[in-house]
Amino acid sequence: MKVYLSVLVQMLFTISANCQNIDYSNFDYKTFETKVVEKINQYRKSVGLIQLNFSQTLKSYTSDKTSSDNSKNDLGKHLQVSKINDTINLKLYQEIYKYSNGKCGSKEPSNIFVNEGFGEIISICEGKYATYDELAIETLNGWLNSPGHKKIIETPFLDLNGYSGLISCSSKFSKSHKLYTTVNFVSVSSF
Repeated sequence: MKVYLSVLVQMLFTISANCQNIDYSNFDYKTFETKVVEKINQYRKSVGLIQLNFSQTLKSYTSDKTSSDNSKNDLGKHLQVSKINDTINLKLYQEIYKYSNGKCGSKEPSNIFVNEGFGEIISICEGKYATYDELAIETLNGWLNSPGHKKIIETPFLDLNGYSGLISCSSKFSKSHKLYTTVNFVSVSSF
C-alpha cells in the first residue's frame, strides 16, 4: 500500500509540475529555464545524442549576461565571450569532472581547452502561454525550425573521452514584455 501511495504521489507531483500555470505577474524563471533545458535534452536523446549536464558556471558567465543585456536593450544579440579564459575553463572542467565522477581525465590537468566550440542560441518570445511546459516547447520548436539553431542543438558537445558537455539557460523579460531566453552549450577537454 505504501508503494502504491508513493507512486501515486509522484505521479500527481509530475502532472502538477508539467501543468504548472504561468502567473506572468510572478514569473518563475527557474522553473521555465529548467523546462527549456529538459526539453532540449529530451530532443537530443530522441535523435541519439547524449544529454548535456547543467552548468552554473556557464549560466553565470554567459547566459545570465546575454539574457540580461538583451532584455535591457530589448534587442536579441550575441555577446562576445572569451573561449580562452583559463579561470572559467577550469571551473567548467571541474563541473565535467564532477559529473563524470573523475572519469573524464585528471583532477588537475596541465591544459584545459574548449574543444568543440561554444554554442549559443537566443529566443525572443512574445505572447502569453498557459503553462511553463507549453512555453518551453514553443521555444524549442522555434529553434528547431531554424537550421542554424537546430545545428547547435544537435552538436554532440562531447569531450575528447566522449563525456557529455555542459548546458545553461537564462531568461529575462524586457520592459516591452518580450521574453529573452539564452541557452549556451560547451564542451571542455584536457590533457
